[in-house]
Order: sequence, then structure tokens, then C-alpha cells
Amino acid sequence: MKIHVLRPDQQAIENYKRVTVSHNLVDLSEVSNNECEVILANDAMDSFSVSKGGELITSLLSKLRMGGEIVLGGTSLRVFCKYVLNGQLDEAQASELVGAYSSLTNVEPLVEAFNGLGIEVLETSISGLHYEVRGKRRR
Repeated sequence: MKIHVLRPDQQAIENYKRVTVSHNLVDLSEVSNNECEVILANDAMDSFSVSKGGELITSLLSKLRMGGEIVLGGTSLRVFCKYVLNGQLDEAQASELVGAYSSLTNVEPLVEAFNGLGIEVLETSISGLHYEVRGKRRR
């Protein structure tokens, strides 16, 4: 099974099961443990507060089969701050972004969490304000 974790206003990729995420909630009740070969949660971290992000990570990883891949991402706090300080985001743009997300986080803690939970980090990327970590569950 392949799942795509999205906010209600986003479109799922064809041939992926849609899983909706909202403020600190993700409904994985229709997905069995160790069932997923691919989990795309490109910006799911944005829907969880910093204190609840670990719950999202462990919930998603419980659904990932051995050898399965996960992409998890969000909006980078560090890059956001840099953009604001350098004038690349004005006050209105920055305020809109802060209001739209439950949190802004950084890539490093996600990499550490993956490593600590037995996920091999295959790639990290940052594009604009957005970051993603791609990993594979070790066999």
C-alpha cells in the first residue's frame, strides 16, 4: 500500500491512499501496521505542534513495512527566520505563514528521530522554506 498524508485542501497523487492530517491529528485507522511500502507526508510536520511531532513520526513509522520508504517534511524554522531577517518575506507574508501552520520545525531533529527509530536516512533536501527527509526502514 502507498499512502499520501495531506491536509484537507490538498490533492492526493493518483494510486495513493489519501490520509488526512489536521492540527495534531492523523487518521491511520484504515492502515494496518507494517502495511505501507511508501508513505508520502511531504509537509505533515506543519500540521503538528513541536511537542506532538514525535507522535506523528512514530504513528507513521508503525505503518511502514520493512524496506519501505517514507518522505516526511515541513517548513523550516531556520530558513523562515533567515528569509524574514533578509527581507525576502515581508510582515504580511510571514504572518500568513505563521498563522497557516501548527509549527515550523527544522530538518536536524527529524533526521535524529529517524536514526533513533531505525530508519536509514537516504536524503535530506531544502527547497525554499520547505524541507524533506527521505528514509527507508531497515530490514
